[in-house]
Amino acid sequence: MLSLPSTSSSISKKKYDVFLSFRGEDTSNNFTDHLYDALKRSGIVTFRDDPKLEAGEEIAPELFNAIQQSWCSVIVFSKTYTFSGWCLEELAEIVQQKNVNGHKVFPIFYDVDPSDLRKQKGKVEEAFAKHQERYKEDTDKIQKWRNALTQVANIKGWHLHNRHESEFIGDIVKKISAKLCLTYPVLHDELVGISSRLEQLYSKINIGEDDVRIIGICGMGGIGKTTLARVVYTQMSPHFKGKSFLADIREVSNKCGLVSLQKQLLYQILPNECFNFFNVHEGNAIISRRLSSKKVLVVLDDVDNVQHLKCLVGRRDWFSLGSRIIVTTRDEHLFQSYRIDDVYKPTTLNTNDALRLFNLKAFGGDTTTKDDFNQLSEHVVHYVDGLPLALEVLGSFLCGRDIIQWRSAIERLKQDSNKEILDTLRISFDGLEEREKNIFLDIACFFNGEEKDLVMKVLDGCEFFPDIGIDVLIKKSLIKVSDDNQYLQMHALLQEMGRKIVEEKCVNEPGKRCRLWKEKDVHHVLTKNTATEVIEGIIIDNKRDSSKMLNLRIDTFLKMKKLRLLKVLCVSNCDDIKYLSNELRLLDWTGYPLRCLPSSFQPDNLVALLLPYSHIEQLWKGNRALANSRKKFDIMMPGSEIPEWFSQQKSDSSIKIPVPKDSQWIGVACCCIFVNNDASRDDEHIGCGAIIYCRNSEEASCNGSNFRGKNPRRIDGSGWLVDKRFNQPIMKDHLFLRYWSRDKVYPFSLEDKYGHCETNNLWATDCSDEKCYELEVSFSNPNDEDNAKVKKCGARIVYEKDLEEIKELQ
Repeated sequence: MLSLPSTSSSISKKKYDVFLSFRGEDTSNNFTDHLYDALKRSGIVTFRDDPKLEAGEEIAPELFNAIQQSWCSVIVFSKTYTFSGWCLEELAEIVQQKNVNGHKVFPIFYDVDPSDLRKQKGKVEEAFAKHQERYKEDTDKIQKWRNALTQVANIKGWHLHNRHESEFIGDIVKKISAKLCLTYPVLHDELVGISSRLEQLYSKINIGEDDVRIIGICGMGGIGKTTLARVVYTQMSPHFKGKSFLADIREVSNKCGLVSLQKQLLYQILPNECFNFFNVHEGNAIISRRLSSKKVLVVLDDVDNVQHLKCLVGRRDWFSLGSRIIVTTRDEHLFQSYRIDDVYKPTTLNTNDALRLFNLKAFGGDTTTKDDFNQLSEHVVHYVDGLPLALEVLGSFLCGRDIIQWRSAIERLKQDSNKEILDTLRISFDGLEEREKNIFLDIACFFNGEEKDLVMKVLDGCEFFPDIGIDVLIKKSLIKVSDDNQYLQMHALLQEMGRKIVEEKCVNEPGKRCRLWKEKDVHHVLTKNTATEVIEGIIIDNKRDSSKMLNLRIDTFLKMKKLRLLKVLCVSNCDDIKYLSNELRLLDWTGYPLRCLPSSFQPDNLVALLLPYSHIEQLWKGNRALANSRKKFDIMMPGSEIPEWFSQQKSDSSIKIPVPKDSQWIGVACCCIFVNNDASRDDEHIGCGAIIYCRNSEEASCNGSNFRGKNPRRIDGSGWLVDKRFNQPIMKDHLFLRYWSRDKVYPFSLEDKYGHCETNNLWATDCSDEKCYELEVSFSNPNDEDNAKVKKCGARIVYEKDLEEIKELQ
């Protein structure tokens, strides 16, 4: 495998950008002087030796050092260049540095034919005849010069021909300047925490192997994907025959089209050629034909559509063996649509690196915090949660400001987020479908850090199709799932961005926003009676500001016709509420103070009814068909006895139910009583969840194979928490009831699979076509803690005829 230079050495700047090699008597007073001045005017640091030094033939040691400390050499081949042993010795050292250290070489053929240099004929032959006469005893030196001359003459360079000298020089300076910009895109000191990232990324790129590899870099906006790609591009470039860095592909494609990107790719790899085509199909043909024999390095930055990949890198045989293609994107799903070799996912910076990067920007290059600013710096670092873009933007904004201005800016951040940061993050949100946007906003406003299964259940009840929607958000790096696959998590700045989107719908009147979570906004809406039917979700929580105790009036929710999500905490003052929206999917009301729910409430859409610490005596007056055979729902409320309706009961935390030998059952209902396991422990919450397993036969056939002694298959599992209320220990017994419809237990219809007439005597069959003889329901704390005790439980297989009894049970 080819070794790459270390991070620091590969992009640390050389002392000189250019070493200028020339024959003084030919060009020093005209062309070379003009070239040197033009390079200096462009800010290119250039070393030029004094022509007077050439009086002797022994090259000065400082010239060797100058070559070694230069990024490149520009060699002006003139008519008498090869007559100078000094020039040829310089040339040999330049070639040595090129071969060993990747030193760049750019020849200029000033009224000289490169073929004469390659074949060493004409004036060149005459020059070497004189050198051979002079160095009869040192034939190795002569051969070294000849080899160096041949090697450099074979490099594609610049030819003066009949061009105007000023135009010719301008073209040379422009191209060298462009190459230097790619070589030094950033200073290494600013790339905090990059070494470990590069090490992981290079292990995936596997440079030196004789294959074509496509590597993805995927992550949320601002996490450093482009910076990583640029550093890798700079370090790896010397190992390839052609290279191209296509930046901002998403934006360029939208503005200029794919054809412009194809032309840019070709021009960067084949800069001296012109390509005329007008559609992507022609572009594909030209790219595959012209690059198939070239070992290239291509970076596609900010790709958001699989068509970008198909039109720019197509198939692997478009490029020669050894080529590497690196793709940065926010959407990991692209890599499933287009086959790649590996994906690297950069993470946010740890606290130490985040503080170093912030200090670097905030204190003008110093990575240590000034004493007076320690606490404020740590506050900012905590706020941005390790996101490199945010650290750079806020650090640069605060740079040079005094401590009073820092405090003011940080306070302002609590109210108004930085626009540059949020605009960058919002790009991913804007590309979502409407249902996916709703899922994202629900999580940002209500469900960040909540249990994944429970959130999925509520979102499914809202008909947002979370099985695919959550996956889309994960692939687009907008949310992630905890390491144990239990909780949904969203970066703090993404959550802030989502909430800002909601607030922007109506800046001055929160009652006209679709979601309400801020205590002050909720207090305003409920006390000023400014609610509208736009509101879909609301959290009413008085626990942080008891001085503003809310009183929920009889008509508090009357205008909220589209309310889907309602969570109420620490509200004890409540009139006899007469209306709740029939659109409710989640009703979570800790300490519900009334004896029943409003009689007008139709719970047809309800997925979870959670009433811990409530005074409820019956759910509602009259019958309500809460049990919907197509759904799964939960009820949690105070209670100390399992209803008699549950035909099987047990003083334990789990219960087994035989599966009927028919297909007429419509679901499974289960119930348990749980309580705090230890009153001496001051737990913030206890909880209870239900897990259902399917136990198969000892021996079952599936596609001709035998399954023996298999463990039970987990079908579903999740739970709810009871929070500590008013600083009192959690002592009250609570009842937890769950219903699973049969299609939640088995994700297909038996009738669809086997035909209606075949199912009457068909045993329940799971999705592996294994016969299921027994279901087991187990109750436990959803957080795997031991602070809740299950006293007893019950279960029942539900048929259509049982629904009437369930109404009575409710």
